[in-house]
Amino acid sequence: MPNKEDKASRKEILRELRDANKRNTQDAFPVPHPPLNQLFDYLDQQLSTTGCDHTLRLTREFISRQSLPEIETIAWLEKNGGYCDCEVLGNVEEIVSEATS
Repeated sequence: MPNKEDKASRKEILRELRDANKRNTQDAFPVPHPPLNQLFDYLDQQLSTTGCDHTLRLTREFISRQSLPEIETIAWLEKNGGYCDCEVLGNVEEIVSEATS
């Protein structure tokens, strides 16, 4: 049975692994996380009125207006489950939120 030192050591290792995973995820962001959060807010607002047409139309509009790198950003979004605007909001927002919390 593990003693207190072993338990504390395991907790520390797990914390370090979680922190490293967050850093790795953040390092893979195609842009800093504030513009990503702005994208999610924009999509939330737009999709509530227009609905999703199962494309990245709104995402591409936002990227263009913000002068973000389109190819890299779209590739990263798709790699993380964002193949249309509602999936960007439903899948990718959670990844960014977990990595930046």
